[in-house]
Amino acid sequence: MVLVAAGLLMGQGICEGQALTLKDCIDEAYGLSPALKAAQLDIDAAGDEIIHQRTALLPSVNASATAEVIDGYPVSPFSVATGEDLESEAVGGSTREVDTTVARTTQTLRGKTLNGESMTTRSTVSNTLPRELKRADFAPLGIENVTLDYPLFENGSILGLNDAPAVANARAAKEQLEWTKKLDEEKVVFDLSNAYFIAQWYQMKLARDEARAHFSKQRLDIVTLQFKLQLMLQQDVDLAKAELEADEQTLAATKQSVKDSWAVLAILIGQPTGRVAQLGMTAPEFPQLPELPGLLTRAQTEHPAVGVQQTVVDEAKAKYRLDQAALLPSVDLNTGYSLGQNLGHLSTSSADTPGLYDAALRVAVPIFDWGSGLAEARESRTKVESAEVEVGQVKMDISTTIARLYDAIHDLERQFATNIQAQVNDDNAAKLARQQRAVGALDQLTLVQAEETLLSAEDTVENTRLAELETYTQLEQAAGGAWRWTQ
Repeated sequence: MVLVAAGLLMGQGICEGQALTLKDCIDEAYGLSPALKAAQLDIDAAGDEIIHQRTALLPSVNASATAEVIDGYPVSPFSVATGEDLESEAVGGSTREVDTTVARTTQTLRGKTLNGESMTTRSTVSNTLPRELKRADFAPLGIENVTLDYPLFENGSILGLNDAPAVANARAAKEQLEWTKKLDEEKVVFDLSNAYFIAQWYQMKLARDEARAHFSKQRLDIVTLQFKLQLMLQQDVDLAKAELEADEQTLAATKQSVKDSWAVLAILIGQPTGRVAQLGMTAPEFPQLPELPGLLTRAQTEHPAVGVQQTVVDEAKAKYRLDQAALLPSVDLNTGYSLGQNLGHLSTSSADTPGLYDAALRVAVPIFDWGSGLAEARESRTKVESAEVEVGQVKMDISTTIARLYDAIHDLERQFATNIQAQVNDDNAAKLARQQRAVGALDQLTLVQAEETLLSAEDTVENTRLAELETYTQLEQAAGGAWRWTQ
């Protein structure tokens, strides 16, 4: 029987008056899960990180411009500011040009006799500075630079054209986030399925508890009437009252549980929690289990947990390559061009705009570090081996979990079959009691007792069904997408 929705206006993807199925709820939960949205954003960011790591290994060009104000004697190659000539001053009755002559030194060499003659030689040596020497008085200057940096061989990168360790590590990190998102998806399905089955179980239990309270009221009325006829004792009446109170309390608790269980489901699918919508299936069919060996094989290759651990291996390998590259020389190429300009007297002449080009090839060779680099490389290699062994442990955990859940499901199947047989017997007994009551061959109290016995049997069956359904959802999560039955 398909239950009708209780007048609740559902959100996008769910129409008003539509009976909610498990698949409807799972589809809604996928689109509303904050964990899945955050996981996708992390994946997008990891994609940008791959681009960042890759482009960091390629040539980079940078441009800069500075504006300065200087005061004093320009001494750099970019002393392009104009200024005042240095003044002349008199020294010892003679005039000396300070801006052109720094010193004049006279040295007399008193030599020796050459060819029998005594000879005296006088030599004068002059040292002069350029006539352009000027003083800059708060002159504005501008310097523009363009540089190119290219790591030719560094950290395992060869001209940025190979699969460098930094790029491989970033790619492994993105793959790990993608596998982690699959794990989050499995958790969304697991949480939603459990919430759906529990909410559905309480809605079905509500009908049985209402019927049980109704039969308890009938029993109390019958026992009270028979007590008045002196066919029952007072303790029989008291017992009937206690049973009615217990059934009414159970009914009240079940009504509250219907609201609470719906609230959990409503939060997961983004619906209002104040009004309860009925769910679509009254008795979901158990799925057919796949063959255990085949499921174990698929789970060991498709499970997201295995994928996550494999990316851990890839990250460890990238770290090992990076540590190995640290033991090798690194080569960088740096080039640049700088241009100086007098901002106070802008001019296009080459005299006012001097330029400088430089290029450098830097080679750094690690020579001796007391074995620190080798130890780090050995540590990274050991961690690679450890991560590879851990992959086997993850597969083993997945297989053992699946095998245990198979065993639990088979136990519940046996319990369910036994409970169904008991329910069938009680149902036949209730049908017979109804027929006998219809012809007057049975009293009403005996019929009430038969109906209550059937309700108890139905409770036992539904409790076992809920436990088995929850175990199936656990198996689906344990398989990691290798086997699905809820969608």
